[in-house]
Amino acid sequence: PPDIYSLQLNTLLATNENNTFISIDSTLLRDFALNENLPISSSDALPVNVFIPDSTPPLLTNFSLDLSDNLLYLTFNEVIDESNVYPDNIILQNTATYTAFTSSAPLTNRSSLLYTISNIVVVYIHPSDFESIQINPSFATTPINTFVNLTTNAVTDIAGNPSVTVHQAIPATQLLTDTSRPLLLRFSLDRRNNILTLHFSEAVNSSSLLIDQIYITTILYTPIFNLTSASELISNSGLQLRIQLFPNDTYVLQDILNFALQVNQTIVDLRDGAVSDFANNHIVSQPQTLLNSSILLDTIGPNLTCFSLDMDSRLLIVTFSESIYLNSVYIQAITVQNADSEAMSMVSLTQVLNLSRLYFVSLSMHLSSNDINNLNRDDILATNINSSFLSFPSSLLEDTSGNAVTSIGTESAFRACSFVRDATSPHLLVVNLDLNETALILVFDEVVDSSSINISSITFHDVSNGNNTFNFNQTIFISPNDDRITIQLVSEEFDELTSKLFCRQNGTCLATWYFNFVHDVFGNHVNSSSPISVLINSDLSRP
Repeated sequence: PPDIYSLQLNTLLATNENNTFISIDSTLLRDFALNENLPISSSDALPVNVFIPDSTPPLLTNFSLDLSDNLLYLTFNEVIDESNVYPDNIILQNTATYTAFTSSAPLTNRSSLLYTISNIVVVYIHPSDFESIQINPSFATTPINTFVNLTTNAVTDIAGNPSVTVHQAIPATQLLTDTSRPLLLRFSLDRRNNILTLHFSEAVNSSSLLIDQIYITTILYTPIFNLTSASELISNSGLQLRIQLFPNDTYVLQDILNFALQVNQTIVDLRDGAVSDFANNHIVSQPQTLLNSSILLDTIGPNLTCFSLDMDSRLLIVTFSESIYLNSVYIQAITVQNADSEAMSMVSLTQVLNLSRLYFVSLSMHLSSNDINNLNRDDILATNINSSFLSFPSSLLEDTSGNAVTSIGTESAFRACSFVRDATSPHLLVVNLDLNETALILVFDEVVDSSSINISSITFHDVSNGNNTFNFNQTIFISPNDDRITIQLVSEEFDELTSKLFCRQNGTCLATWYFNFVHDVFGNHVNSSSPISVLINSDLSRP
């Protein structure tokens, strides 16, 4: 064979009768009398008498498969023309004859000829072709389940004879086990849909993936964050894994790190053991930026997903679809209205207390007394879940990428997801008797329902004589719902009080009341407490 291979490798020699000559020296042979043959010099070489060209297809005699370097070594019975090797006509399979149960891996034109050495052809198997071999546990694990077959024209010899399809594949002579560890080649992070895609140097076993061993950080290695196991694998092609990030993981990435703006400053590191290939080789940790990685930036603003209004604790919680930037919040942009459209009552917030953020995506705030009172003054607004709606412009806030929130107009307001009615009794803080205006002024700690006032349920007591009391029974006018109520009294009853010679100046009069004296807009009756001193506006009018 080496002599034949030498002839075949020389394309100017022995390809036809015109370039086939022979020369011999005198030592080639002897006759029976031991006379040496006459020599034929190379300058006077003898031409061939009969030339039969090579017309036999090349025959594959054996092959080896290197699972570490993705290399296929094919050995033929003659020299192969390296310009006519087509890897996409090579088929790897796990049985000698093809049946319905055979697993096969036809190579594609992605695989390529690496080099040839005489009758040996070395093919690099592209990872995408190699993947179908690696993911199959009954394929290419030993020589007895590793076979190769060639289709027509897979290779051509020097004489131009193409290989032909054979129906009996040959087994591997040698199978080199995969000992190479997979590498993360690049990543892509879709911040719009919160999907992280990892691209590997070879097929990896998705069942070995430990998501909480995936770390994301910056080139400064601070801060550093690892995904939680709540994030989940959503697709696996062997060479790439797509991971749907759990909302909380997304919020941390958006908020605490908020680095995914420049890909050349972002590091995705899979720690040793985070994932393995099908030969159980663990991935190599690479705490460095990766070329050809990509980040699809978040350009979509957050949406309101829910809000709850607790009128008892005066707490408003507003929840959005993604992490929000607290310093961008302009609370005065929020309007509470009584219907989703054509609202008859609206109140814009003026001030909140203890503005904070919950779980990255929610705003929590305690409404000021002024805003609570503004809501309670109208008995058709924020009295139940069906009269509690929010609207706001896009200037309300931004997400951590600087995208403005999606506005909600007053004609398409968002209804509360939950509502807690006020269950706290109002407190009477001030009782003021104005002798000049024949009026009684009451100040509460919240808005009360003025129509519920029972004037006869408040009693005035003489400080010097506890038995000397007075109750009003009639009113002329009571001001609308408010935390400050003015009651215009009947002059005859007012004269009767002043004739008793008490409640004429400060310090002479106390007031007590029953629980049914008044209630707030939610029906909570006033708290009955100890007597309070009545403030007196002295009578300055002349008779």
